[in-house]
Amino acid sequence: MMVADKVILMKSGKIINEGKPKDIIVKRLIEETYGCPVDVIKENDELFIKLHL
Repeated sequence: MMVADKVILMKSGKIINEGKPKDIIVKRLIEETYGCPVDVIKENDELFIKLHL
């Protein structure tokens, strides 16, 4: 189930990147923006972010 055609990646109230979920919800961008290791998991055409705190 897709919930958004477009997502916005923000940090401290500023837009870092925006676009299609498949282009923005990627390991490199999430880790660079928030400074913590993540796994991006694709299951049945859905994207999930698993944080490693």
